[in-house]
Amino acid sequence: MRHSLRGRCHAAVSLWLAVSLVSPSAMARTRGPGPQLHKRSLADQEVSTQLVKDAQKALGEQNLVEAQRLLTDAYIKWPSPNILYHLGVVAAREGRLLDAHDLLRRYESDPASAPDAEMQAEMQRLLSKQRPPSGKVLVLGDDGAIVRVDGRVVGSLPLVQPLLIQPGDAHTISLEFPEQQIPAQVTMSAGRFAELRINRATRATLMTLLPAYVVLTEYSDVPQPSTIKLDEAIELGVQGEKKSVLRKEIALKSAPELSGCLDQLDCQAKLAEKTEVDGLIRLTVENTTARTGGAPSYKLTLQLLDPTVGAIAGQASRELPPERAATAMTEMLSQIIGDASLRRRGTLSVRSVPDGAEVYAGDRLLGKTPFTRAAWVGRYDLTFRKPGFAPESAKTEVKDGKTSELDVRLAPGVTLPPPPPPSRFDIAFTPRTIVHPRPFWRWLVGGATIAGGLVLVGFGASAISVSSACSITAPCMGTDGTSYYRDSSALGTGFVVSGLLVSAAGGALIAIPGSKQQSDLLTILFKNPSP
Repeated sequence: MRHSLRGRCHAAVSLWLAVSLVSPSAMARTRGPGPQLHKRSLADQEVSTQLVKDAQKALGEQNLVEAQRLLTDAYIKWPSPNILYHLGVVAAREGRLLDAHDLLRRYESDPASAPDAEMQAEMQRLLSKQRPPSGKVLVLGDDGAIVRVDGRVVGSLPLVQPLLIQPGDAHTISLEFPEQQIPAQVTMSAGRFAELRINRATRATLMTLLPAYVVLTEYSDVPQPSTIKLDEAIELGVQGEKKSVLRKEIALKSAPELSGCLDQLDCQAKLAEKTEVDGLIRLTVENTTARTGGAPSYKLTLQLLDPTVGAIAGQASRELPPERAATAMTEMLSQIIGDASLRRRGTLSVRSVPDGAEVYAGDRLLGKTPFTRAAWVGRYDLTFRKPGFAPESAKTEVKDGKTSELDVRLAPGVTLPPPPPPSRFDIAFTPRTIVHPRPFWRWLVGGATIAGGLVLVGFGASAISVSSACSITAPCMGTDGTSYYRDSSALGTGFVVSGLLVSAAGGALIAIPGSKQQSDLLTILFKNPSP
């Protein structure tokens, strides 16, 4: 019954947040540039415009204090969202990067904003810088109230985005009405999201810290501009479910010893428990363009771990073009968070005699007896293990909203044998290369080839010799008194060259070494017996 109520509360909370986050944008489009609490005239707008021009001049002269004062007066006269942009630029010039991010991101999200090309470029330059750690505060109150943080004007209600607040320090957030100003003291932790309600009639303030999710991201071959957009989509998606995002580097400050094992489910559950969050979301984005060889595509995979159960409560995966990844991310977050809220849970209470037995569900260790923990509704086959006792198996069923109790008595079993005595010798394997002798047929064929080559050389030398004895310049005389000559030098040269090549081939056949073989040399080293 408790978890059913929790599911209905989740749904109601999500609906309320959708109204609180979307309605301001719609109202901003209909209520005009000024708050409803103040009646402003065209003269106020003209004064505000002149103040902005004076502030830009002061900014050009590096008079940041004067620029801040003029922009504050201009916003109170006529709260145009464009003034938030100029306030953000002043904050960046003063080195207040978090304040600059807060003002510029809310200006960018406001449907009434109208940046020109120069403003757009400057805004993107500043927002591309790494945002310092921050907490978020959604201020709720009467529409039109001027919002101040530590005395500085930062906007008017309704806010299109929560305020970004520097964590750790105490801040004063106040709503300014025509007749009064109502302050509230706020201290935020990094990565946390809170609601601040300020009642104009009673001057009462109520601060509510909203649940959080630890988010672990892993990007593979994804360019930085895409990772920035996806990170923003994660924050908006989780914020849309009225929860906050706790980044890995902030979460690990509470449990630095877990930094090396976050790829394991049990380790992720421990991190979620130590940071006291509602769950842990693991996001992986893989650029699959090179693997598929087609159009650019990203594969998005989301998993939501429920730390109370220690198991995956919802998961989703999609592969789609990069330009659709951010939108799909928000949809997938809503899907897995919704799936997790609908999972039915009960309680599993396990005891054993004696205590200290490890309880496994399959290969997963649930804990040591006695323990009580949340579990999904369903049947469980459990195994109990404890040294010195025989393993025991038991079955149980967890029902929705109820506690399933299981008691198991372990019987003494065979004690595990002691480890074998240390060996009295060491065995070592030394790699070595064995070269086999040349086979006999290569000696035989090589020798015959060399001999044949020498015969050809002999024939060639004889032909050259005969040709040189009876040449055209010195002919020989026959028995009948006629002269003659022989020209066999070319033929002889051919025989000599061929013979040399054949002999070289036979020599090479013999010269090539035998085949090689890798083997291990076994070495046994005997130790001296221990005294």
